[in-house]
Amino acid sequence: MNKKKILLIIFVILLFFCCISYFVIRNNFKQKEPPWYVLTSPLEKEVIEDLCQKLELTEPEREKLCEGESVYADEFLIAIRRTFKSGGNFEFVEGKLSGYLSRLVESDDGTYLYTYYDFKGDGVIEIAIYYKNKKLISVGSTQNYDDWYPGRFKQLTEEAKPK
Repeated sequence: MNKKKILLIIFVILLFFCCISYFVIRNNFKQKEPPWYVLTSPLEKEVIEDLCQKLELTEPEREKLCEGESVYADEFLIAIRRTFKSGGNFEFVEGKLSGYLSRLVESDDGTYLYTYYDFKGDGVIEIAIYYKNKKLISVGSTQNYDDWYPGRFKQLTEEAKPK
């Protein structure tokens, strides 16, 4: 055999081994919960039921979110983005989520509007919706834990541990 064929065979074998290793490792190790979950708790059943009625959920999302045991606010983010599309208006969002509004910030000239919805009420995970000229431009999630106060997360997790 010539050297090129041998190198190609070795390369294919290594590539195959890497792919198999990736799938074995990915399937055998459970993904850890995000670190901010220790600072909050799952949503109450009434909140989950309310969100499941108001949001556009796919069937797999409905099974995971509406029938699941421990569901956190940021797990609804994809469904919220699907329900409240870019270009949508503030009134439509408020009609569905007004009971969860935690903060509303408007720019001085009234061009930009930032709304934050806290489904748990503890200020740890908020859904942030941004508008320009009352038209939705972005939906995201904020996790208020260690972004601005380095070391505070460690302190809060120490406080949250059962004694």
